[in-house]
Amino acid sequence: MEHRATLRCFLLNRVRNHAEVEDLLQDIYIKLRNMKEEPELRNPRAFLFTLASNLAITHFRRKRRLQDLAEIENQDGSEKDKVIDFFVVHPQQESHVFSRQWYRSFMDAVAMLPVKRRRIFIMHRVDHKSYREIAQELGISVKMVEKQMTKALLHCRKRMNAFLDVDEPSHD
Repeated sequence: MEHRATLRCFLLNRVRNHAEVEDLLQDIYIKLRNMKEEPELRNPRAFLFTLASNLAITHFRRKRRLQDLAEIENQDGSEKDKVIDFFVVHPQQESHVFSRQWYRSFMDAVAMLPVKRRRIFIMHRVDHKSYREIAQELGISVKMVEKQMTKALLHCRKRMNAFLDVDEPSHD
């Protein structure tokens, strides 16, 4: 990605966490890669930075929800219970039925992940652990954590796109 270093600085000024910035950069790459058609843009750089800004906002919203989850005391719950609690804590009233269906679909997607990949996904997205912390705790490399997270995110995205009836882009 041509503007990766500049985007990294841009996001780091907003997020202030290197691991989260790397996650956002990966999300940007995936969004760009999954675009069905390359849009005609007068200023591709502005488009890229707008995308980064929007993803940072979404990141802060998610982070706020995860902080709410951290306040929930679920001492005897499993990893799956943590994820369930996260999605049940703040359902939007106007879309309660959709939220429940979305939640079930997401839980199915997470449950389908191989055990190690699911554990890494939950440690990062729910327990807020950095890739380095996860690697140390599990005795694997940071690169392996990155690969497992990439696979987990792609799997969940594919399952949720199927739920939303969104066509997957072809990878020809």
